[in-house]
Amino acid sequence: MERLSEMTKNKKMTIIDISEYLPRSLQGFIASSIPNIDADESVIKVISKIISTIYSGVNRKVIFVRDSETQNKLLSTILSHLKQIVIHLATEVRLLNVDSLALIVIRNKQIEGLAYILNGAKDSIESSDLNCLTIMIVDKLSNNEETKVIIEHSKKMLNAYARKLYRKSLNPHIFDDVRFIIISIENRDVIRVKLREEYGRTTILRLPVFSPQWNINDLPDKLKMDIETLIVDPLNIKAKYAPRGILLIGPPGVGKSVTAEAIAQALTKGIVRLTPSTYRSMWYGMTEKTLNNIFASLKKRKDIVVLIDDADFLVQRFNAIHEAYIAEVNIWLNILQDPLRPLVIMTTNVPEIIDQALIRPGRLDVVIFMGYPDKYMRKKIIKRICESYNITINDQIIEEIVQRTRWFNAAELDSLIRMAASKGHGIVNDDAILWALKRFYINELERKTIQENLRYYATRFSNLVLTYIPNEYEI
Repeated sequence: MERLSEMTKNKKMTIIDISEYLPRSLQGFIASSIPNIDADESVIKVISKIISTIYSGVNRKVIFVRDSETQNKLLSTILSHLKQIVIHLATEVRLLNVDSLALIVIRNKQIEGLAYILNGAKDSIESSDLNCLTIMIVDKLSNNEETKVIIEHSKKMLNAYARKLYRKSLNPHIFDDVRFIIISIENRDVIRVKLREEYGRTTILRLPVFSPQWNINDLPDKLKMDIETLIVDPLNIKAKYAPRGILLIGPPGVGKSVTAEAIAQALTKGIVRLTPSTYRSMWYGMTEKTLNNIFASLKKRKDIVVLIDDADFLVQRFNAIHEAYIAEVNIWLNILQDPLRPLVIMTTNVPEIIDQALIRPGRLDVVIFMGYPDKYMRKKIIKRICESYNITINDQIIEEIVQRTRWFNAAELDSLIRMAASKGHGIVNDDAILWALKRFYINELERKTIQENLRYYATRFSNLVLTYIPNEYEI
């Protein structure tokens, strides 16, 4: 702790009184370890984060950066533009009726920058009724003890500069309200897409890359073999004839998303999930530009699969009520036609409403129909669920559950097991299963009809069709 004290204490600072640049009645100064330079728009993002922290009242905000070099560069930019940042914040101080605002920049546990804004209209900067706020910009959030040491030294340094400039000490309550902005290195895989909207503002869209949680062995045996033969093996050897798109069709809860993750895992690829909220914009034409920019970035990655869950929003264009939607679907048609794009997997419950041009061969080559699981698959699902939740269950109970859950989908089996485990305090027994089953009503006639409709739809597609639609006697 003493070593930390010396490091923070001995940092050399250049002090500048910036009162003449602040709005009337405000006075202030900055102290930085880096000489300040002219204004630069590169710090606007940081200023907006600081302002957001002030207005929201939250204690912590995080700015993610790619690596330590970018982190160090951003902190240096903040220190070299401390004057610009403080001048911007001065207006917010007046709007929020804050009497004093302190800004502290810490890098490698060293205080490298300080700033202070004071409402000079107050009788004394030592007044006990001042409304004080402190923002600390750090590269790493220290533990409580280290933070206390840094705050103590910040207080001493600010006091020393205030005495030098104003011949008065600062308010002792200046650090009562402390908020942190953490410039942190991104510790997960993220694809960054740079977007520039029509009015000129550049924003970064962050698309996380998720690791698949399911594997090919979690699928029905017949479907697993077909997927390995027709999808996984050709893609793994980078064959030119390999499929470039997959459409998964089935009622809710049967495991379409699980199948998509299993395919990605078999290909040793991550998953990027796209939803309309990811790319749609209120600005005319921006939706199409954003989609194009997203896939321009995705094409650079060879280790991802794009998953579009519930693609029912891509309805047929003759149902569109606005030309913007037609333009969006046209962009999707061009994207799916691009041979350089990553593998795209879509899922849907209602294939009849999706624009048929999207799902033709060449765009989505393989269509997989998934019905309600048969008794052998239900047994596999139950075992997998119990393993994932660390639930105690014996084989006899598993067989009883299989017999009592005709026409259940995978999601309902998951819910049933969790309810029974809650009733049995972590142990699934016969009484707990009977208690949980009373909470479910499954319309078998309705589900038989859905299963038959799947068989009918499977005959209407010109794509390569894979089916897992068990017969009633298999259910």
